[in-house]
Amino acid sequence: MKEKEEKNVVVEEEEAGDRRQHQKTEEGKRLEGKHKESKNRRKRHLEKQETKKLKTQERTKTNKTQNRRKEKDIARTQQKEKKIKENEINQNHK
Repeated sequence: MKEKEEKNVVVEEEEAGDRRQHQKTEEGKRLEGKHKESKNRRKRHLEKQETKKLKTQERTKTNKTQNRRKEKDIARTQQKEKKIKENEINQNHK
């Protein structure tokens, strides 16, 4: 009788140990999954930041070129007006 009880106790302890081990591995897997998830989230966040930065750089480039074109157009029109005035002055003197 004592032997049976001792065997039962040993078997129960082994089963409990197996359950604990199983629990630990499950928890470890879950924590590892969370770690990977947060790592991926951070990665996606950095990628989004990079794309935003590139988009704004592209936008500023286009704005700069548009502004440069406007300035050139303004300079051209001013020079044309200046030439027209000079021609008028020259014609009046003749």
